[in-house]
Amino acid sequence: MLLQNLRVLIAMLPIGCSCTLIGLTTNSPEIVGWFLLITGTNYLGYMGLILHLVIIKLNNN
Repeated sequence: MLLQNLRVLIAMLPIGCSCTLIGLTTNSPEIVGWFLLITGTNYLGYMGLILHLVIIKLNNN
């Protein structure tokens, strides 16, 4: 299961990090900065949730 989700996790990592970095470092309107910061944090949270579910599933087997 982890290998099936590995491509998704690898794609989500740069998206989440890029959104967070752009939101924190650019001089954009405040609403855009907050949107990018929240989006990046959500992507990183989704990665953690997927990894957590995979580890629980592997431990139950």
